[in-house]
Amino acid sequence: ARHRCSTSSCWRAILAVWLSHGLSRRGGLVLAGFLGTVKKGAESLVPNNFTGKLRAEEQKLKARMKHITEEFRNETSQTRTRIKHIDDELRKETRDLSKNLSQAVRREKEHARQELHSLTENIKQRLHDRVNRSDVAKLSGFLDTIKDDASTVKERVKHGIKSAEEQAKDKAKEWLHMEKENKLGGNSTSYNNCVLVLLVASVAVSGILGHVVDIYLFPPSFRARGHPKGWTIGIILCTYTMLFPALRSVLFSFNIFFNISVKDGGSMGYNVTREPITEAMLALINLLFKTGGQTGAYLIILYAIVTPAMKVVFLVLGELWRNSDREIFRSISSVCILLVQVTSKWASPDMFAYILLLFLIRGMDHPPHMLSTAKLDVGFQCFTVFCLCSTFSTLAIHRPKLERQEQQPSASAATPLLLRCGGKQGALLIVTLLGTAFTVLLLIGIFIPCLGLHVDTNILVKPKGPVPKSMAWMLEDAIDDLKIRPWLQAEVSMWQCIAALAQWSLTGEAACILAFVLLAVFAVALSVMDMLVLAAATLTLEVPESSSAMAVSRMLKHVSMLDVFCMGVCVVCLAGQAYSAQGFCLSLRSGLFPLIGAECLHYITFYLVSGAAHEDSDNASSAIRSKQHVALKNEAEE
Repeated sequence: ARHRCSTSSCWRAILAVWLSHGLSRRGGLVLAGFLGTVKKGAESLVPNNFTGKLRAEEQKLKARMKHITEEFRNETSQTRTRIKHIDDELRKETRDLSKNLSQAVRREKEHARQELHSLTENIKQRLHDRVNRSDVAKLSGFLDTIKDDASTVKERVKHGIKSAEEQAKDKAKEWLHMEKENKLGGNSTSYNNCVLVLLVASVAVSGILGHVVDIYLFPPSFRARGHPKGWTIGIILCTYTMLFPALRSVLFSFNIFFNISVKDGGSMGYNVTREPITEAMLALINLLFKTGGQTGAYLIILYAIVTPAMKVVFLVLGELWRNSDREIFRSISSVCILLVQVTSKWASPDMFAYILLLFLIRGMDHPPHMLSTAKLDVGFQCFTVFCLCSTFSTLAIHRPKLERQEQQPSASAATPLLLRCGGKQGALLIVTLLGTAFTVLLLIGIFIPCLGLHVDTNILVKPKGPVPKSMAWMLEDAIDDLKIRPWLQAEVSMWQCIAALAQWSLTGEAACILAFVLLAVFAVALSVMDMLVLAAATLTLEVPESSSAMAVSRMLKHVSMLDVFCMGVCVVCLAGQAYSAQGFCLSLRSGLFPLIGAECLHYITFYLVSGAAHEDSDNASSAIRSKQHVALKNEAEE
């Protein structure tokens, strides 16, 4: 009994020392020393067989306590890892919130950290309290309590993040407002088609009425004096009546709408053009003066208003002095008629500008995030019909004949520049080289973009747009996420524009048909045809038929509009100042320069060949007159 009591006391002593020092850093060493002392005392008090059993029980207890300790440490490590993971998730989620809400997020994080710190201190205190208890089996329940506390903290953190996100969305709703897309201004397509048919019919009726008046109301003697035919005057009067609505009516209408989805902030619908832009000629001039685009305004005034007015003045002076008794007035009349014919096509650079703008705006249409619409309107149709009909009608006005002193061809007469380089063969070689270079430059210029448009996203930022400057970074991220930044830029080449106009014409849009004819036929086809006629005139320089080829070439030169197209591209870049306040930036592209080079070669070829053909025609007519003089002299002698 005494041995049993001693053993029980030793067991209690061992258990008490282990429970008080087992989980501390020095507990292991103290427990080992104490166990050694107790072991020696126990061996001296108990028999050997009981000592062996005690040692076995001691080893089992050590193994069990070591296992419980490892489990506890693992659970503690996992708890710390989960708490760290929760903290990382909190940082990652709060990083995406708005900078303006960072203080609220910091408060939530600080609160969470305080909770974690207090929980950790509580865990340490409770561990310290519980390890002093004798029942180690209750440690598992304590660990469950730790898990519950950690999940509670996690829920609180999630609730704080959720409340912060809701505050961010409420803040974003103040500027991420949704607008409806503006309806395109101007007139409907059916109305524009009816207007174009009416314009063409009025030109035809005016020509017929002028011809009838000329035949039945004016005597033949008046027509014999060289005045313009009645149908020519009728068409000119009709086209000039179209000029007034062309200046005041809507030329071009367009609208651009953004539909941008901001991450964790909703969607923003915004009309870049705050109102659908409906441009008339006079309104555009006024807008250019207000926005600082004086150069573009003056050019538009020159081509759209001054040029048609000067044509009327030159035409009146030319007809007034056509049959004057003084040679100088007839010369002035001839020059005035020539100026009318030359300047007729130069009233249309603005029309080419609006054709290119039509392609650029429609080319930026990428639903559902970017909706861009545009159309040509009544003003464009009136002005284009005016330019084309007045250009063709003025070609039917003949210049007055001037009395010249007949001279015999002399050997000392200056040889034309084209014929100085090897005669006809050299002239043919030069014209061939010029034509080849013209073709190469024209093809390069047709397929390379000549005009570009860029939309500046700063128009969406205050004070121009609804987005605060502090939120501009969020807008840029949304644009990059939706991959719409490349859509904010557009370029146009002649080939792209011609192909698009042909496709749009098939939908029954009459204004696009008119634009296609103006660009494909007058700007490209007639210029190429004129170069071919000039080559044919070079082949027949020493033949009387060369004068007829040059007459065709002169007519084609007056109606081919590649030079007008190049000027129109420059004008639209200068006039683009009117749209800069709305974020639209127009700029020239490299494709314009080959087109300018091709047209320069066209001019050079025309003047070289026309000079040589004029000299040959004068020599041929002089030779014919000399032969007729010799024949009359022989008849008189007989």
